[in-house]
Order: sequence, then structure tokens, then C-alpha cells
Amino acid sequence: MIPIAGREGFAIQSRDGGFSFKPYMMVQTTANFNWYDDEGLDKAYNQDNVANSGFAVPYAIIGFTGKAFNRLSFNVSMNAAASGGGILQQGWIDARVCKGLQIRTGKFKTPFTHAYLTMLGGTLMPNLPSSLTTSTIMPYTLNAVTPTIGTGFDLGVELHGLLAQQKVGYELGLWNGTGSSVNGATKTFSDDWHIPSLLYAGRLSFMPKGVMPSTQGDPDHLDENKMLFALSGGINVE
Repeated sequence: MIPIAGREGFAIQSRDGGFSFKPYMMVQTTANFNWYDDEGLDKAYNQDNVANSGFAVPYAIIGFTGKAFNRLSFNVSMNAAASGGGILQQGWIDARVCKGLQIRTGKFKTPFTHAYLTMLGGTLMPNLPSSLTTSTIMPYTLNAVTPTIGTGFDLGVELHGLLAQQKVGYELGLWNGTGSSVNGATKTFSDDWHIPSLLYAGRLSFMPKGVMPSTQGDPDHLDENKMLFALSGGINVE
């Protein structure tokens, strides 16, 4: 992570802390080398054992985050390394209704994605294994739809909050289920279940040492000692 200014970054905020606005920038570069076994390669076509290698910039993110009125928080980030709808990585607003209940709407992490995009003091921004990102061929179906396990960032709305002295967290909501590359409303009704063809997902977490930060761009979290256990699940209705 690269703060805009200084270790703490640059931020504008009111004296009482009720309003804050903080820009941030994060860049990830990688060097990749992939060697493939001879099995499945046809030497007659001069196929190489080395492929998909070299340098890459998976993430080049610039955005801003903040809060207002002690009830609203927001975050918008663009990934310049992505294309199409994926350029808008996040764009959401969160409203606190009461203690233990908040409503978030926009484009944000789905419950399954939440865990591997959370890190103290920055963001993990990992290169995910293909088992999470590759389309899956489902048995006993016509495979008109080939879903992926990792649901990523998506458009939706969720209820979430912290309970039991902020040691237990919950998330429950609806998303389009189309992933981060689609920013439009494209879903229909399920022919089989007769409900909206959306992603229905939730997450229950336990944080014995207090709230685990779930936003990127704050170096102040680097020295904190946190622990989180969570169970996530969902069903993407087609």
C-alpha cells in the first residue's frame, strides 16, 4: 500500500471526528513463472512447457473512503489494471440504523470474498487459485450456467452488524451474482424455484480480540493484534 502522504496517509476530517475523507492508492506488481508438464502438450505443434509467465500488475487501485454524520460511511475505488465493469472495484454507502444493525448498498465484497480481501494495514490483493476463479462444470445439468466459487465484488444490499460486545459479526444479503465485471441489472426470475435469480449469501464471524478491520488503506492497523473465525455460505440462483 502507498499512502498519499506520510505513514498515516492524507485525510480531511472534522474536529469532532464525525466527518472524514481519505484518498488512498494501492499497487500490486507480480513476477510469474509457470512450467507445464509434458502431459497434454502436443509436441507436433511446438507447444512450450513455459507459458503465462512474465510481469503483471493485477491491481492498480485509487480511491477514497470516509464517514459523515456519525451514521454514514462510504468507499469508492477504481482498479486501473482491470477492464470493462471491473474498473469500478467498489462503490458503496453504509448507514447505521441502530446499535448492531447497519445497511450497506452498492458494489462491495460478498460474504465469501470478505475473508481473503481483509488484512491489517492494507489489502491482501492476492492472486487467487484457479479453483476459485475458473468456471465450474456442474454434473447432472445442461451447464447453461458455469458458476465460479469465488463471488468477488458484486452489486447488492446487505444487513450487517456487531453483537456480543463487538465480538460476533453477521452479514446477510442479496447480490446480482454476476461478479465484479457487470455493473448492470441483468437478472431474471428462476424458472424452477420461482424466486429472483440472485445471489443469496451470508456470513457469521467470531472475533475474540475485537473487531477485525475490513477496509483497505490504513497503516495504523499494522501493529494491532486481531483474530477472526468465520463461516460463509451462499446460493446463486439461476
